[in-house]
Amino acid sequence: MTGFELAAIKAALEANKPILGVCRGLQLLNVYFGGTLYQDLSLTSSQIKHLQSPTPQEVPTHHISVEKESSLGFLPENYMVNSFHHQVIKDLGQGLQAIAHGNDGLVEAIENKEKHVLAVQWHPECTWETENFDKKIFEIFANGDI
Repeated sequence: MTGFELAAIKAALEANKPILGVCRGLQLLNVYFGGTLYQDLSLTSSQIKHLQSPTPQEVPTHHISVEKESSLGFLPENYMVNSFHHQVIKDLGQGLQAIAHGNDGLVEAIENKEKHVLAVQWHPECTWETENFDKKIFEIFANGDI
């Protein structure tokens, strides 16, 4: 986490601006709020391949379950997401709620509704053209509905 990233998060929070984190953005937000990370997936018991190469980035490769009362409650049950990361949340930061989990139990999305923070571990920017639900993530952010 760089000083610039910390300053950007702090400035957005102080200005009461919504924050949408994607992949590393989820990890940065978790650490900013005092959480910790597994530095590598090999330190977890996950059997899901989170580095989906050679599968194209726009192809979903594993399921997640989403809390229905969350900002992502519009996602269908057992939603499929893409995945290419090697770090994951270990301990959740203060004030954050885990709102989606993979079938391996790992956190796939977090939020803090009071501070207008939403973050996902997958990459909806790669699938928004083909996955209307991923497109809606950007729409709720743009509309300030986080």
